[in-house]
Amino acid sequence: MMHFLFFTRIADIFSPLTLQTKSLGGTESCVYYLAKALAKLGHQVTVINNCRAEAGIYDGVEYRDYHPRRGLWETIDYARQHPIDYLIIVRDFAGPVFPIPAKRTLFWAHDDFSALGIYPEQANGWKKTAGKFVLRLLGLLFRRIDRVITISQWQAETFIHGMGLAPAKILVSPNGIDLDLFDVENWSKYPWRIIYSSRPERGLEVLVSQIFPKVKQACPEAELHIFSYVDLADYQHWQGNGIIFRGQASKAQLAQELMQASLWVLPQLPHEPSPQAMYSFNAETFCIGAAESQCAMTVPISSYRGALPETTIPGKTSILVDWEYPITEKFMDDFAQAIIDLLKNPDKRAKMAQAGRTYALERFDWNRIARNILANLQT
Repeated sequence: MMHFLFFTRIADIFSPLTLQTKSLGGTESCVYYLAKALAKLGHQVTVINNCRAEAGIYDGVEYRDYHPRRGLWETIDYARQHPIDYLIIVRDFAGPVFPIPAKRTLFWAHDDFSALGIYPEQANGWKKTAGKFVLRLLGLLFRRIDRVITISQWQAETFIHGMGLAPAKILVSPNGIDLDLFDVENWSKYPWRIIYSSRPERGLEVLVSQIFPKVKQACPEAELHIFSYVDLADYQHWQGNGIIFRGQASKAQLAQELMQASLWVLPQLPHEPSPQAMYSFNAETFCIGAAESQCAMTVPISSYRGALPETTIPGKTSILVDWEYPITEKFMDDFAQAIIDLLKNPDKRAKMAQAGRTYALERFDWNRIARNILANLQT
C-alpha cells in the first residue's frame, strides 16, 4: 500500500458532498474521482484542499482543509508525520518550491500553459517573447518534479517544446468521467434539444447572440438549455426564443440532462480579455463536458482547437469546426450549420452518438485510468 497526497490549494471550495448539490469544475472533479479510484485499489489517499467544515473521510479518502494562513505549514507537518510515497501537486505552479517531504513528487497539469504567449493568434510580439521566457522559467521549476502528468498530448507539447522538458518526464493520462451516471437505456432524447454546460467565457455570448438565432431560424423547434457552475447573471438578458438558462446542477442531474439532449455545443475561441473572461486565450486541455456528452450519446459540436481532437474523434463522434482569430462570420455560419445538419439528420446523429458512447466507455473509465497511472509510475 502506498500513500498518495493530493495538494490542491489552487481550486474551488469543494468536498465530495459538493457533488450532491452542484456540478464541479473539471479539476475539482478529477481530484475527487482519481483519489477515490486509488483508494479503491487499496492505497492510502489524502486530499488537502479548500473543503472547510466538510473535512472528513469519504469513500476511503481523507479530506483535510487547507487553512489560508497555516495551510502550507500544516501540510508539511502532516507529510512529516505520515510519510508520503507520491505527492501530487494539482495545477499549482508554485508547489514545486514548497518543502513538502515525499518520496516522489508529481505535478498534475490541468491548465493551458501555452496561453502564456505561444499562440499564433496572439499577434502582440512582446507578449509572445515574455510568454516564451516565462515558459522557460517554469521549465526550470518543473525540473524539481519527478514526473509531470498532462491530460492530453496537446497539453504535453507545451511542456516539451515550450518548457524544454524531456518527453520521458511527461506522463500523458486523459481524465475520466463517472460512467455509472450515464444509464442511457433509461432515458429518451428530445430531438431538438441542445445543451451548453461550460463556463460562460468559453463561447456562450457568441452562441446565444450569433449562432443559436441562425439555428432557431432554420429549426423553429430547437431549444438551447444552458448550465454552468458559475454565475450567469450577466447573460440572463438573452433568455427567451428557445434559450433557457438552467443554472447549476449536480453531477447526477447534469448527466440526466445530457442524456435527454441531442447535441452538446461549445464554440470555444480565443477572445479579448474582459472581467468576465479571465481565461480569454485558453483552449481546452481535455474537456470533461465533451467526454460526458459522448457517454450520454449526445453528439459534441465544438471548435477544432486544443485537446478536443483527442477527447473526441472528429467526424466520427464529434463535429469540430475550423476557426480563425479574430472570430469570423464564416465560423459562426459554419458552427450554426453543423448544428442544423445534425438536428435535421437523426440517422447520422444516432450513428455518431453510438460511436461516441463506445469511445467514452473505452477511454474514460477512472478505475482503468488509475491503474494505468500506477503502472506508468512504477516503471
